[in-house]
Amino acid sequence: MNVMNAAVANFSAALASANLQDLFWFGGKSYTSAGRQADWMFMFIWWLSVAFFVVLMVLMVYFAIRYRRRKGQAAPASPGHNTPLEITWTIIPTIFFFVMFFEGFRGYINLNYNKVGAIEANLMAFQWSWTLEYPGGQITTETATETEGASAEDGRQTFTSQAAPVWYFPENTPVLLRMTSRDVIHSFWIPDFRVKQDIFPNRYTSYTFVPDPLDDASLIMEDPELGAYPYRDHILMCAEYCGDNHSEMAGLIRIVPQEIYEAKLEIFGSPRGTLAERGRIVAQQNGCFSCHSVDGSAGTGPTWQNLYNTEHQYADGSTILADDNHIRESIYVPAAKIRAGYPNQMVSYQGAISPEQLGWIISYMKTLSEATPEAELAATQVDPDADGAEGEAGEGADAAGDAGASDGSMEGTPSGG
Repeated sequence: MNVMNAAVANFSAALASANLQDLFWFGGKSYTSAGRQADWMFMFIWWLSVAFFVVLMVLMVYFAIRYRRRKGQAAPASPGHNTPLEITWTIIPTIFFFVMFFEGFRGYINLNYNKVGAIEANLMAFQWSWTLEYPGGQITTETATETEGASAEDGRQTFTSQAAPVWYFPENTPVLLRMTSRDVIHSFWIPDFRVKQDIFPNRYTSYTFVPDPLDDASLIMEDPELGAYPYRDHILMCAEYCGDNHSEMAGLIRIVPQEIYEAKLEIFGSPRGTLAERGRIVAQQNGCFSCHSVDGSAGTGPTWQNLYNTEHQYADGSTILADDNHIRESIYVPAAKIRAGYPNQMVSYQGAISPEQLGWIISYMKTLSEATPEAELAATQVDPDADGAEGEAGEGADAAGDAGASDGSMEGTPSGG
């Protein structure tokens, strides 16, 4: 099943299970206790405001009619003050203000302080994607894309045109995200959980949630490796404008049973596939495709199609061959050489992409170029874990690893290795 079709179906199921108040005010039910508390606070303040507004408007109209100026009748003198009345209209609103303050503070504490037994994961935001590292260092290899053929007219929900990461978490288990940004200010926003949290460069902010248990409305995933299991998806998006592709900065939180979560972590912790396939996954995890297309189409950065082993013009007038070392420099020191026609806005991936992963990315880029020598192209199709592939894998990895021994950048382009 297409993951986004599943997400849309899950969204529809959520709407079906929500009550009218949730549908009208919030677009669907909340799936955390903190979200329900936020809903309660919102509705409490709303109905309190409505009640005071109605009472004040009725009194104003009544007084305007009852004490209107009459022809031939002198206006009465204004009264001084009424102590019991003044005490009443001071104490009653103060009580409501105390309720709002303490309930709001309780919600703030629940969201910002860790809970016993919480899964602590590190989240890095950047233009225009996210990476999440699980406690054991695993990073997801799954992504979700736009619902095929979806449109507003047919009632199906579109998600994002670029691949968005899918993160797995167990049901009914506390999760603490320790978040920071690699470049500009972003904002972590899951509508189903109601609360958002800003993410800043050079400092940590946190986001805590406890997803509700799966229920009868949960969908069933048919996984060829793990079998059938229930799940529920929640869409994640950036709520702070962060640049040209801000609207494409999204992700998917997938809630699953504990045993499926553990099985997924084991899968994520073991790189699989050929060198080129691993490179594509690493590039996807680091948001490279937010700026670099692989089909020749225009992007914020130069396309990877036919980039490898061809010459390109740079802002200083030079012409450089995009070989392994140049690509390495472009990823690790992006400002070293700026590609002509593109801004100098890519951040360094030194420390974010290991030399081994860099080699995989170069292998993947080789498969996208018609100028790649046949022997090098064949080396990209080696699976290092396959039986009898150690020798071939070593050659492919060594070629990439050699590139990982110097300093470099990704064509002097914006984000995304």
